Amino acid sequence: MSIKETKALLKFTFLNFLDKGLNFLLPLAILLFFQDNLIYNEIEYVLSVALILATFADLGFRSYLFYGYKESVGREEYFLSRTSKVFNTLFLLYVLSTVLIATSIYFVNHPVSKMTAGYIGLRFIYIFFTNYKSVIYRFDDKPSRLFRWTIPGTILSLLLLLTVFKAGWVLRLDYFFFGSAVVLLVFFLKDFRIGSMADLTLLKSYFFKVISYSWPLILNGAMVSVVNNFGKIYAFNSLSDSEMSEISLMLRIGMIIQLAHLSSMTFFSKKLFLSKSVKESRRTLGVYLFTLLAGCSMACVLYILFINLDIKGLTISFRYSHLLVLLFFLLSSIASYFEVYLNKNNRNIFIPLVSFLGICSYASVFVFVSSISVDVIIKAMSIGGLISLLSIVILIRKFKLFV
Repeated sequence: MSIKETKALLKFTFLNFLDKGLNFLLPLAILLFFQDNLIYNEIEYVLSVALILATFADLGFRSYLFYGYKESVGREEYFLSRTSKVFNTLFLLYVLSTVLIATSIYFVNHPVSKMTAGYIGLRFIYIFFTNYKSVIYRFDDKPSRLFRWTIPGTILSLLLLLTVFKAGWVLRLDYFFFGSAVVLLVFFLKDFRIGSMADLTLLKSYFFKVISYSWPLILNGAMVSVVNNFGKIYAFNSLSDSEMSEISLMLRIGMIIQLAHLSSMTFFSKKLFLSKSVKESRRTLGVYLFTLLAGCSMACVLYILFINLDIKGLTISFRYSHLLVLLFFLLSSIASYFEVYLNKNNRNIFIPLVSFLGICSYASVFVFVSSISVDVIIKAMSIGGLISLLSIVILIRKFKLFV
């Protein structure tokens, strides 16, 4: 890796950790400042549901962009122009759908209104927006530009929460999602143009191309989202408030490993797709594993800091099962890294198979227990992560895709 690439990676990694670190701290501000684990649980629930919805709302769009770009040699600008029109159309469609659904739920006085469908819709639109921007800026070899959107938005929410805390106002979910709403509003007013939307012919053509390539990835993403978020959703509906807070906090700490994974993947995604030599693939893998190790170290340090932290209604004590959360994120991150080689060679059909084996292993744990607890959910996740990693490594070796 050249000096220029090294500097770019360090800059991107710093900004990425700053961005994700702020996102990581934002829900924790509810616990640390307001000592309100009930609102914290509600926020984690909204975030989990939004992540699952975003998997389907994405329609495999982000994954297809890299493959479509690789296949559009000499016509990159034309490809990106069409892609922009499709994105604008989907963006407006999701905004209108969210407003319509949230309004309908409000007027019929449906119980879901208490969880505010609008917040869930707002969050998944924000995820869709940032996923698209991260790919586009990667194509321009300027991935750090994404943080011009995300970091200010998170800081806005943090500052608002601090203001609410200092002023002694009543805490509301609105304050938490304020930054995301501002980011989307700025994009809508500054960059969105009705005239830049796709017509029906383009939308149909693009839709069938994306689905034919990405349907295995959509199915895979759905299964992965269920495994990653089932614990919090189940705990919110069926376990105590303290258990919900415990599993949410442990999963949030484990996300630091995932942040290290995403940092490397976002930076190297283009290189991984275009790489044609085993030597280059090994070099990239080495840098990736080093970054992942740094993430593991940070997660362990943070876990130690949170042990026995005095938070009203929540006490975290050391348990070996908590370390399995970190193991799960480590295994699933490495498995996700190797999935790129299946994407790159259009072997996407095997990705749902890998996830299916993982989710079957995950679900089988619940068959052999009399009751579901936080420890059981964590053990199931680690077993599922291990099976997924082993399966994908076997496939890559079988088809000799590591180039």
